[in-house]
Order: sequence, then structure tokens, then C-alpha cells
Amino acid sequence: MSKQQSESSGKIAVVGERELAIGYNLLGIEDTFITSGEEASKIIQDLFASGNYSLIIVSDAVRSSLPSIFRKKIEGS
Repeated sequence: MSKQQSESSGKIAVVGERELAIGYNLLGIEDTFITSGEEASKIIQDLFASGNYSLIIVSDAVRSSLPSIFRKKIEGS
């Protein structure tokens, strides 16, 4: 297992509306981001590019606001 894979194992981030983020925060997920629109897109791109997360949970509303090329890239990962 590479160093990057071992560092990101099990790390989860949540991006979306307030209710979604708070719900996951109550479950113990510390990396939650309450956001929408272009700001959400930038946060997701930064999280994805960092390689620090094995799972990024995104609300449907935020996912649909992502550029189609980036959405296809992250859905295929």
C-alpha cells in the first residue's frame, strides 16, 4: 500500500446543505462543509485533489451544480 493510500484510508468528508453536514457531524465525521453553488464546487475539487480522503459525500443539490466534466471524473473514481 502506498503512503498516500495509507494516509487517506478511512478519512471522510461531507459537502452539502446544513442539515446533511450537521447529521454527519453528529455521527462523528469532523470534516463537514456547509456550502452550495460555486463555493461547493471549489471545496470538492480541493478535497479531491488533496488525496487525503477515501470518501467524499456530496448532497444531490451540490452534485448537480458541479461542472459535468468534473462530476464524471469524480463519479468514476
